[in-house]
Amino acid sequence: MPKLSRLFRWSKKVDIRVNDKIVDTVYIRLVGDVVFQDARKLALKESRTLRAKLRNTESEEYKSNFSDIDFLTKDELVNGILVGEMSTFRDEAMMEYKVEEVPELSDNPSMEEQEEHDEKIDALQSKRIKTLTDAIESKADARKKMLDVMENKELISLYTRAMCEVRCTDAFTDTFREYQVYMGTFTDKSFKVLAFDSFQDFRESSATLKELLTNAYNSLEISGEDLKN
Repeated sequence: MPKLSRLFRWSKKVDIRVNDKIVDTVYIRLVGDVVFQDARKLALKESRTLRAKLRNTESEEYKSNFSDIDFLTKDELVNGILVGEMSTFRDEAMMEYKVEEVPELSDNPSMEEQEEHDEKIDALQSKRIKTLTDAIESKADARKKMLDVMENKELISLYTRAMCEVRCTDAFTDTFREYQVYMGTFTDKSFKVLAFDSFQDFRESSATLKELLTNAYNSLEISGEDLKN
């Protein structure tokens, strides 16, 4: 059983420093399911909006991302496509992977049995990582061979689609996380007053401050493995 004190490590005090001097203090806690779902909806909206802009050849977003596309070499186009499709290779490898289960320990295992059981789990984890890595690399190699024989016009189309997916995924991930940090940061230990006037206010704060708060928020998240220990 996990220690009860670890189950309630859902908030913390964070001192904001400038040249080692504390200039402010905030309090951060994990957000609830409602905020989590709001963050997801907002992140999807952000991704959807960006996708529409990236598909509009007249938009600033399209120009900033693809203004040099006609000057990219074939290798650059192919590599960009592979980067954009890497998540697909990973998902396919995960679906094809056959999970191997370690037999459960007896009700009253000896120390040696526990040691052997733990060793088997570690070995299977290493095997899983290697198997998935090999499968992803194999899929990427096969895809590269297909791309290498394509004409530049087709590659350009695939490249814009792949880079669009990368940018939209990044936008979703950033917004999803930032909104949770914004809604989880307060000026008081009672968690009554949000530290930022608006989400936009948080997003426009310094990169250093956002990194500090994000790292603090991430440190509150307790994984299943943590709870087992």
